[in-house]
Amino acid sequence: ADIKEAIESLKRAGLVNDVEFAKMYIRDALSLKRSGKNLLKRKLLLLGIEKFIVDQELQVAFVDVDHHETALEAGRKFLKKSSSTKKTSDAQLRNRLAGFLSRRGFSWSTIEPVMKALIKEHEE
Repeated sequence: ADIKEAIESLKRAGLVNDVEFAKMYIRDALSLKRSGKNLLKRKLLLLGIEKFIVDQELQVAFVDVDHHETALEAGRKFLKKSSSTKKTSDAQLRNRLAGFLSRRGFSWSTIEPVMKALIKEHEE
């Protein structure tokens, strides 16, 4: 009962606000780490934010986000950090890139063309 009262008191004071938290979390994640919508959705749901709030805030936050360009940037950084890319076969590189971009929350419809573009860049 004491915990419930404390939470209600914090809510009345405006210190517990899932919508504001979701906005802040998404904004920070997009500016600090190039992440896809799926990863952010999963993380926010795990943090206990209600699904309708998560979906609403992700939709707003991703209106002007170019998923393809964001995934390209993330993939390029990944390749720069990977020291063994010169000795890696195309198949291995594709698998590593796909795994990385998937863990970052990008959908396959974004991953596939980005992966092809990055492999092509890597070969040149």
